[in-house]
Amino acid sequence: MFIIEQTHTAGSSHQNPDTSQRTYHLPMSVGIIGLLIIAAVLLVIAAVAVVVVVAVRASSRATPIAPRNDLAARVRWLKTSGRTEQAIHLVCGETGMDQMAATRFVESL
Repeated sequence: MFIIEQTHTAGSSHQNPDTSQRTYHLPMSVGIIGLLIIAAVLLVIAAVAVVVVVAVRASSRATPIAPRNDLAARVRWLKTSGRTEQAIHLVCGETGMDQMAATRFVESL
């Protein structure tokens, strides 16, 4: 609760900032409930800070996920393994190309 007192000099018809004075009084005792609330807020802030620090450290140590091979890489692997026909079927299934277009694609790799 704020108590505001404002005083003016006598005989002044207008408010002059140089002659006015404001005084703010704050209660000195917060009470046990106030202290408990302050402690709870500080505890929540500290817990959030700990969670953030742990998350940042964990993410920096995480092993990167291996990238998924794209279609061309899978087709090249099949082709070099001697499975050209499977590579052509893979291209047809993944892209919707017809047999001739898929064959030209696999041969171009």
